[in-house]
Amino acid sequence: MFGTHQASSLNYLWAGKIFSRFLAKKNCNFFKSIEILTPSNWSELVDFKGLTTYKITMKKNPTFLKKFINVLKNVVLMAVVVYAVTAFQQRNLLSTDKTSAPYFNLATLKNPTERMTIAQLQGKQTVVYFFAPWCSICRYSMPNLEKAHQQGKLNAIAIALDYQNITEVKQFTDSLELTMPVLLGSKSTGQDYKISAYPTYYVIDEQLAITAHSMGYSTELGLRMRTLD
Repeated sequence: MFGTHQASSLNYLWAGKIFSRFLAKKNCNFFKSIEILTPSNWSELVDFKGLTTYKITMKKNPTFLKKFINVLKNVVLMAVVVYAVTAFQQRNLLSTDKTSAPYFNLATLKNPTERMTIAQLQGKQTVVYFFAPWCSICRYSMPNLEKAHQQGKLNAIAIALDYQNITEVKQFTDSLELTMPVLLGSKSTGQDYKISAYPTYYVIDEQLAITAHSMGYSTELGLRMRTLD
């Protein structure tokens, strides 16, 4: 281990589910599914189709309206806290203003005798995803990246860090049935890319410049939105 940790956003996964269950008991459809509150996917959470139903329900039941407003205040407060925590965690990441991505030359998990360099990514936009095999958030988030990669919606590579041995990494990737290239990173790789929590990813353009970054859980839509030009 070298001083990194899991992004704290998984805690809010459970908070969102509790709020969703509360609304379900009130026959509300405003939030169909709350998975996690992070700046990368707030826009994915809200379904406005049930607004009319809400207005009728709240007019008929002032107590419910009061409870709903209190819960909504708590959610807004939680969102502000999450935003502040995320911004604090990401403060030291590499800049997204076309900063050149640091060079790497790493062994592949599939065949450690083969190596892959960042130069091989030139000419195609790529998500470079850093993970650790013990990271539970990575286990939830990486299938979203894998799905987008398999469907050809984005190009992606994963770089393992903070692992004890190659077997540990292989067991993790096999359990998720990953098909994207997986590279075996090192302590210096993590330092070059300023990785302080998992998962963290960068979007690198065709000229190997950084155009976006994120830390913590990301949905497939969130990943794809960050790769839009």
